[in-house]
Amino acid sequence: MRRPRTTEVSLLRRGWALVFPFLLCCIGGPASGAPIFDVAGDMPCGAPGPIATSPCTVPIEHVQYDGDFASASVGAGTRVIHFGDGLLKLPLSTSTELELSLEPWDIMTARSNGSARRITIQGPGDVGFGVKSLFLSSTAYSFAVTGAVTVPTARPGLGAGAMEAGFGAPIALSLPHRWSLTLNPQMTWETNATGSGHHLDISNLAALSSPPKGAWTALAEFDLSHDGHGGDRDMLILGADYTPRGQTQLHLDVGWGTSLTESTASMSYAAFSRRF
Repeated sequence: MRRPRTTEVSLLRRGWALVFPFLLCCIGGPASGAPIFDVAGDMPCGAPGPIATSPCTVPIEHVQYDGDFASASVGAGTRVIHFGDGLLKLPLSTSTELELSLEPWDIMTARSNGSARRITIQGPGDVGFGVKSLFLSSTAYSFAVTGAVTVPTARPGLGAGAMEAGFGAPIALSLPHRWSLTLNPQMTWETNATGSGHHLDISNLAALSSPPKGAWTALAEFDLSHDGHGGDRDMLILGADYTPRGQTQLHLDVGWGTSLTESTASMSYAAFSRRF
């Protein structure tokens, strides 16, 4: 049998990365059990926006997948497109879950040394492992602690390039008139842009969710980050969450983000959360 050429293998893998999220999103009927909403307010119990993390955990009888159909960021001479990125959530107890982060296929295009010539790198991204534990939960607020590590499985120039680790403390607050606020302070030990050494990145994320209007919920997210290696970022992200009729276990998300500083990229995404 003829062995597939490298380009053919790449096309097959990229095609699988495109099909994979649609299979997870759309296979099977609506699952039974609790809908994907946080205890505190009406914010979906998935990722409220592409960056912030909600403190709620998946019920012990379910598993959940928060994934991208596709997302892209553009800026500073670099464009990155992600296909099928996702977070698989597996409950360990009623208040603790194990999280597996996957990046099936990424494409990065960058200018070479500021010239017009462009270099493209593509392939599977890094793999991450995390744990979230819910400590406080009520109809007014909830609080959790998260920890995660990134394993550099991507090819050079595409992923982190070295082990990374971090922790966070997501908080969800139920505001008057059914508004919801999620805060997500984080500290991450990140790899330097040169690929050698690490630095500390401190961020404070805030996601404000509006009361549901029928099947829709609006979202505004602020990403304020201080990078110890000179890469501070401030970003505003506007999005919307849609719950199909009769599918409380499924949420669809779209959004667009713009940089508030020159050193960061704008981005857009189409994503989903599905509980099984």
